[in-house]
Amino acid sequence: IELGVTTARVVHKTGIVGRETEEVRLSAIETVDLEQSTWGRLLGYGNVHVTGRGESSVLFARVADPVGVKRSIEAAYSAHIEHAKEPTNR
Repeated sequence: IELGVTTARVVHKTGIVGRETEEVRLSAIETVDLEQSTWGRLLGYGNVHVTGRGESSVLFARVADPVGVKRSIEAAYSAHIEHAKEPTNR
């Protein structure tokens, strides 16, 4: 399992022989939701669900430090939006 946040997208890859990849572009993110049970809060794990425009979504299930994961995604989203607002020098 690979989970990642790049400067352009949020990615979730699974599989060793067969491969499945889910991704949502940062510009398409609508919500970043965090779900933690009581045990998850005590033991430091939870689910982070990223939804994008249309049908796209990525679920990071049972990740360590879900609050940190959510903050990382939100920081990447904010940086992407700020970069998109900058005028280009051409």
